[in-house]
Amino acid sequence: MGSAMKTSPAPSARSLGIRFFAIAFVLFLAPMAIWSLASPLMSVPDEPSHVIRAASVVRGDIAGHPRPEITWQIEATVPNYIAHAHELTCFAFDPTKSAGCQGPVVGNPDSLVVTGTTAGSNSPVYYAIIGLPTLIFSGSQALYAMRLTNAIVCAFLAAGLITSLMQLPRARWTILSTSVAVTPMVLFLGGSANPNGIEVFAAATLFSTLVATLSTHSPARVMWGRGTLIVASVLLLTGTRSIALLWVLLAFCSALFFARRSVAAELLRTPVAWVTLTVSALVCAGELIWFTRPSVGTPSPVFEGAGTPFRKAFAQMLDQTLDFGQGWIGLFGWVDRPAPMLTFAIWITAMGALLLVTLALSRGPALYAVLFLTAAIVAVPAISQAAIAAEVGFIWQGRYTLALVVCLVLACGVALDRAVPFPLTRVSRNLTVTALITIAVGHVVCFIWVLRRYVVGTGSSWPSMINAPQWQPPGGWVPLTVAFSLAVGIAMWAIWRALSIREIDEPTRVDRRADESTSDTDTANARVATQARA
Repeated sequence: MGSAMKTSPAPSARSLGIRFFAIAFVLFLAPMAIWSLASPLMSVPDEPSHVIRAASVVRGDIAGHPRPEITWQIEATVPNYIAHAHELTCFAFDPTKSAGCQGPVVGNPDSLVVTGTTAGSNSPVYYAIIGLPTLIFSGSQALYAMRLTNAIVCAFLAAGLITSLMQLPRARWTILSTSVAVTPMVLFLGGSANPNGIEVFAAATLFSTLVATLSTHSPARVMWGRGTLIVASVLLLTGTRSIALLWVLLAFCSALFFARRSVAAELLRTPVAWVTLTVSALVCAGELIWFTRPSVGTPSPVFEGAGTPFRKAFAQMLDQTLDFGQGWIGLFGWVDRPAPMLTFAIWITAMGALLLVTLALSRGPALYAVLFLTAAIVAVPAISQAAIAAEVGFIWQGRYTLALVVCLVLACGVALDRAVPFPLTRVSRNLTVTALITIAVGHVVCFIWVLRRYVVGTGSSWPSMINAPQWQPPGGWVPLTVAFSLAVGIAMWAIWRALSIREIDEPTRVDRRADESTSDTDTANARVATQARA
């Protein structure tokens, strides 16, 4: 990865090339694929409903109809091994119980049976993608392949994300911020059959690509590539959950704060901008029609807190804002296995320090972008939950806002790169190496911590993981831990290489002057010339 970034301080998409994209793809895919194997089947919240919906959609049942026995579910006709997914959650909500309780499918695994799913109101786009393996494989192979398909799509988006960010001038803080943005929860969801993973990566990729598009002059070939990535991100993002339509709007609005007026003015005169805007708008309109169509079932079941008035629910959600941070960093299984305190301490420190430094040092529109996203993270859950609390109760979880949190962390990196040069002293280099090693340790410790919950249960001792495991993931938990440690270590090394070989030079200072006076013709010409040399 390092050699692919030696050519210039602000590489163009062409100079980065397919090789860079492929390496980034593998670096993101490896830890997510390992998470998909390490987590027992159906150990992700609502995973049974998602795999049932996916298997139903790829077999032609797009909309579904109410299930007679449970009217707030939709009926689905799927292979028996898919319907058996509900039975695989025997350990859910009881962290002392290992995954060894899972039993085999009764009857012919491939015979079609009727079951139900709570994911009927979601867009069929996501399910049409991850359901494809069920047309090729069967049994547990098909279920793991669904997770791997999810991880592949997430890794593709992540590679586009990092490629876009690398095209920004002087992207040291930005590169470092990616190591903080990719929390253990992000990797866990990326390797699951749950739309939250793609939701997070699609939102972050959309935001990053918009920032690169609106702030850097690029040739038409590069712009068409970015336009394609923007449309793909919008399609995948809105194809997850209804609130993802709001994420599209927030990503676009926050990216506008980083726009350079000269670049934006030039974009409005290009066909690629209008094609991208038009296609993205049509995608959003189509999803809006889907989500506002008449429901095929009755309202959802009632949860705790039902009947709470709007004002009280709003105040309660504001009071719990920081409590949702657990779901941003690590809340695994059926929200019954929090990450260890060490992992929480690492990410709370890293995220808090990055945000505070950004608020202290950044200025102008970049600072407004950070404040805008911070306000959205606080306000959106409070308003969304308060609006439905009286009818269904409290259902919000931290992972629901994870897409915005990742965008905020990346925005902090971009804002800092515009405000202050990344220090190049020996002390700063040593601190950076220490930080990356600490983040890697946080990932590995969290991985082992979660594995213990499934291998022996939290009620058993640590040595029993070796002496008397009650459940083993494919390949065994020890080899998977070694592989995960290597994957994370190589990724951190790649980030360090990217940081250590990028040089700050005069063109970035020209870009800063252009920010301050984009109407100056000489400055604008200097910026164009600088980008051409890059």
